[in-house]
Amino acid sequence: MLDVVFLIVILLLLISIAFLLIQNHRQRTLIKSISTLDSVTQLKSSTSVIEELDIMFQSAKRYHLPLTIIMLKLPKLKSPDDEQSLESTNKALQFLANKVSQLLRTTDIVGRFSYNCFLIGLTHTNTHDARAVNERLLEQTNNAKIFDTLGPSLIGVAHISSESKSLKHSLKLCVDAIKPFEDSSESHVEYAHEAISKN
Repeated sequence: MLDVVFLIVILLLLISIAFLLIQNHRQRTLIKSISTLDSVTQLKSSTSVIEELDIMFQSAKRYHLPLTIIMLKLPKLKSPDDEQSLESTNKALQFLANKVSQLLRTTDIVGRFSYNCFLIGLTHTNTHDARAVNERLLEQTNNAKIFDTLGPSLIGVAHISSESKSLKHSLKLCVDAIKPFEDSSESHVEYAHEAISKN
């Protein structure tokens, strides 16, 4: 009888250890993906920024914390044809990434989402302060035109609220907000809720 109880205890202990090892592996994988950097800009990579924004999105919804998602798109960024233009484009992106990073607090999230798009998460920032950050972002990106590879920038903004469905939906709202201005020769800041109310 004692042998059976002892075996059950050992079995439960082994199952608990296996569960903890699996959980530890998942956490290490998450930490590794969150800490991955983009090779050009040294900002968070697309996977990394999405993972971290998703965590912040869930926290903002659960605890009713302010969160603003910003999509900074450079629609006229030329695709590099040769080594020299690739180097010029990379320098322009590094310069812009540095300027954007300097505008943000350490609690904010910034990463390169695609070739010509950056994602920013303003944590613990009310909508009034987020508007001020957007205007400074627009000013910095306009001043970054010392490189001919950078065209006008478009900034799509979504403020996360209790009605926000998902991070993916919020990103789609940012894309939809700036879509009408993609062929524009001027920079714009567009807010997702304003774009929705126009339709």
